[in-house]
Amino acid sequence: MITFDRNRYSVPASFANRPVSLHIYPEQLVIVAEGHLVCEHQRIIERSHRQAGQLAESLVRFDLVILDELGYLPFSASCGALLFYLLSKLYERTSIVITTYLSFSEWSMSLGTPK
Repeated sequence: MITFDRNRYSVPASFANRPVSLHIYPEQLVIVAEGHLVCEHQRIIERSHRQAGQLAESLVRFDLVILDELGYLPFSASCGALLFYLLSKLYERTSIVITTYLSFSEWSMSLGTPK
């Protein structure tokens, strides 16, 4: 079992107690060992929603929050909503830097919502 964001994800028994790499994407987790794909799981977001407020409160203690390469991978609508929630909590409470290769008109496609 692998635990990420307080959620548990299974791996084949043959990989128990062996080192694996966890690749985290907005909607899925990919588990790799020795350069080979072990398994993929759809990411469980619900528990993360409950922790969004705690994350925002911990980040406001920093002088600067940097979101690097935003939009490198597209977000689902629920992940886009979490990002908006986080930014609204940080707004006027700390400095925020966002870097992206996307033009502003492409942001809505990447954030999972046309608004």
